[in-house]
Amino acid sequence: MINNIIKKIDKIYYFHILTVDIINKIHCYKNNNSLIIADDAHISIKNHLDIIDYVSVIGRCSCVKSFKNKQEKNTPNINTNLQSALYNSLLGYNNGFMNIDDLPKNKILNHTFSHNKVKINDNVIDKFDKTNCKNWWAYNNNIYESIPIHMLNKHCAEFEIKSMFKYISNENKNIVVAPWNQINDIFINVCKLNSIDYIIYSDVYDVNNNIVLNIPRINLEKI
Repeated sequence: MINNIIKKIDKIYYFHILTVDIINKIHCYKNNNSLIIADDAHISIKNHLDIIDYVSVIGRCSCVKSFKNKQEKNTPNINTNLQSALYNSLLGYNNGFMNIDDLPKNKILNHTFSHNKVKINDNVIDKFDKTNCKNWWAYNNNIYESIPIHMLNKHCAEFEIKSMFKYISNENKNIVVAPWNQINDIFINVCKLNSIDYIIYSDVYDVNNNIVLNIPRINLEKI
């Protein structure tokens, strides 16, 4: 049960795309006082679930059946590019992610359902280029000032959390992994109302005691 494990660890390591370099780092850094989390359940983890402690799953990517049969033309390979996999998921092609049924249920963590951003005004800050899919949440060809949807308001935060409950084992329902490692009072309060004990973001937030636990979440892709 991850709730009990959180009390015993001092670091969380995470990654998005599993490569040979990341596999080597997992073997190097993994110990009894740390966890390894695969963010977003990218398809690259398919044959290496044994070295991963938990997989944070996005509902629309892993739990929704694709309604397109191929990736968008001129986008990067979804098997090696997370931005492209996320963009193509928005368009209805989810083959860049593990299907929820192919993951061990005891390893699945709630990474919210839509895991998206919404524009907060009409201020265009850049143009979207699908050849790299950076800022994949863009609207048409424009990138607007945006906010993660789980932080927008109570209704959105609750939808993002609760829509995942049916996919999460009872032992792990009280943990949420926050998209973009970002939280605010809206999200924290909604988590509290829905019996979430811990939010994993850039650290671990103890919801019941309203404290940060000083358990850093470290990106293996950046060390």
